[in-house]
Amino acid sequence: MIFKQYYLGCLARASYLIGDASSRLAVVVDPEPETEQYVEEARLHGLQIIAVLMTDLPDATSGCRKLAALTGAQIHYSGRVSVASDGVPVQDGDAMDLGQVRLRFLQTPGPSAASLSILLYNLHRNPQNPYAILSGSTLLIGDVGRPEMISLSGQSAACMASTLWDSIQRLMAFPDATLLYPSRVVGAVCQEHSMIDTHSTLGAQRRQNYALQSPDRQKFVELMTAELPQQPELYTIEALVERDFEPGTGAAMNRATRRLSLARTLQLQRDGAQILDVRDSIEFAGAHLQGSINVGLDGRFSTWASVLLDPIKPIVLVTPFGREMETALRLGSFLGQVQGVLSGGLLALSGRSGLVDWTERVTVRTLQREMSSSKPPLVLDVRSEKEWREDGVEGSVSAPLHQLLEQVSTFSRRRRIIVVCRNGYRSSAAASLLKAQGFMDVADCVGGLLAWDAMGLNPARESERAEAA
Repeated sequence: MIFKQYYLGCLARASYLIGDASSRLAVVVDPEPETEQYVEEARLHGLQIIAVLMTDLPDATSGCRKLAALTGAQIHYSGRVSVASDGVPVQDGDAMDLGQVRLRFLQTPGPSAASLSILLYNLHRNPQNPYAILSGSTLLIGDVGRPEMISLSGQSAACMASTLWDSIQRLMAFPDATLLYPSRVVGAVCQEHSMIDTHSTLGAQRRQNYALQSPDRQKFVELMTAELPQQPELYTIEALVERDFEPGTGAAMNRATRRLSLARTLQLQRDGAQILDVRDSIEFAGAHLQGSINVGLDGRFSTWASVLLDPIKPIVLVTPFGREMETALRLGSFLGQVQGVLSGGLLALSGRSGLVDWTERVTVRTLQREMSSSKPPLVLDVRSEKEWREDGVEGSVSAPLHQLLEQVSTFSRRRRIIVVCRNGYRSSAAASLLKAQGFMDVADCVGGLLAWDAMGLNPARESERAEAA
């Protein structure tokens, strides 16, 4: 079996080439735009690429159609959703054999309706159990793919989270030794070091992944939807477009959604513009433009953007593809400050590693161990002071997100900082603010206080509450 992983740092994504030397056949999973790398690898091994496999529907940065055109391969998507005329629908349980290599498809919806996982078998060594699982965006290293706040199928985030629970249970039914290769790679969540892990095993994730510790479906759904609004903030494009806006909004919208080159974006940033990255915390942690502020679109976006953004400085957006207009509209009164959207998103940073930053992510067990070390970090709880008093981690400091910038002068720049909140939404924003202020050693606690509960670590400061009583 021939197996190679490709990691694209600027987008924090992984793609794969899988082939069989005996049949000389190969497939590529989730290809990136630089498709020549797969063609060259196949040529070196004498392989023919016969299929392009997508673990989710492609966005504008995918290289699937380009690779298909280069090789004549067919593109395969999940059969749960309608596919384009150039796609082949894959049903749950379908298999594809490449000589002694077998690929079996599992529909694992949750992050989206089209999420797909691929079981990889080496038939020569073990035809019964998979050698590896290519889990797409469903099961990640130290986390899981977050459900869309409102999916394209119209299902709510809670419904999608419930579906994600079922998908995770299917994946975790395989042996602990099974290797795990996701297509989305997040910041460091390992226990012993600060490098980015691009693969793991099911056994390691069973022990270390906070999202897998939920005892039942209800707890899991609560964990996945904890930071989402009870009702979307004017979320759908239809609702936003139907709003009555002041005269001049059309011109402001045209400016806000125009494409900006990387050079123009950097010039605006040097001149004082704020770079607002609205991707989710997992994607942001994996890679982002240095100095960016993260306020996730799938959360209390309008609320926190209005609190954290400077009301005077210009804004440049980094958005998920296809959500530029929604982002601009949901900025409300800040719309007039938006100068445009970084063209190509993080793909614009390809080959410019000096401009790319990432956020270290630590598990709650790592946080617990660091706090008991001889050089404990400064642990900032960026929830409200009321939340912190109720169940804050012993030894943490209350630094509510809306007041964080007022407190930065009191933090030592020589001391490591770990930020926590309820489940990671606010802490990602806080970590980005601190790094934008020049703090270098900053980490985000994956899953926050809900992860502490899920891991059974009981973070509540019992002794202080007992004294207060």
